[in-house]
Amino acid sequence: MEEYPNPSSCSGEYVPLPVNRTKEDAIRLYDRISVIYDYLALSEVKYLERGVKLLNLQDGDMVLEIGGYGTHATFNS
Repeated sequence: MEEYPNPSSCSGEYVPLPVNRTKEDAIRLYDRISVIYDYLALSEVKYLERGVKLLNLQDGDMVLEIGGYGTHATFNS
């Protein structure tokens, strides 16, 4: 098995990890789980809320959300 550098190393170097599925396989997987995605993502809510709190946002502040939460509901409240 090929070894890859630890992605959490302090070198600052980005090391992509291998992908062991086709794009079509990924699409099928996400199509299957999309109907229950919000339920699955509930475990992330406390971390999202904590992250938003740490930003200490004030009225008029703007945030660019990259990647998002799937439903893009992170900053709607």
